[in-house]
Amino acid sequence: MSEGLPSIAEVIKNVMGATASPLVLNTILATLPVAKETAAGSLDVVSVQSVISHVEAGVKMFTRDGAQQHVAALRHGLTLNKVPRPAEAVIPVQSDDDVLTVQRKCQDMTRHFFRTSDGVRLATVASELARNIYMYAKRGEMRLTVSQDSQGIRFDITASDKGPGIPNVDLILSGKYVSRTGLGRGLFGTKVMLDSLDIQSSAQTGTVIRGTKRARR
Repeated sequence: MSEGLPSIAEVIKNVMGATASPLVLNTILATLPVAKETAAGSLDVVSVQSVISHVEAGVKMFTRDGAQQHVAALRHGLTLNKVPRPAEAVIPVQSDDDVLTVQRKCQDMTRHFFRTSDGVRLATVASELARNIYMYAKRGEMRLTVSQDSQGIRFDITASDKGPGIPNVDLILSGKYVSRTGLGRGLFGTKVMLDSLDIQSSAQTGTVIRGTKRARR
């Protein structure tokens, strides 16, 4: 733990001590999704929300009042009133198992911030892009990022490979082209689900696909 900074456990005890009994607090701390000795201010944006949701669920299970009224204080204590750092996952893709790993990681990273329907769409997008890497380039990389800025929560996804490239990118994104393998339909559907999508592709350099989705307030 960083010298002089409270631990995650200390923050939770300080904020929730008047609401939850020592037994409830100890139960919550024993099952935290992060190490309880972690210093406040060091968690990424996904971990901060995971801890808050964990505390809310634990208190609601054992008390009548719940923790809703303490969320702002918890967030302040966990982040030291600063914007938490982005959460990022980089996943190599070269098998069907890797495609499933990407899908599950996307679900884990976005579930606290996006509506259920949007979360399903993002997991579908991640799975589609990862599967395209495996099918057409054989290997590549997926990068998933959740960050927070003045506009709220933002999810960024990047799929990159050194494969043969994608022909007719502009036609594909117009929705007017579908290959025999269905690649065009999948990429157009991905564009529809995201707020923005950019594809850079050539036979010489491979393909990089970048997309963004913001959580609705």
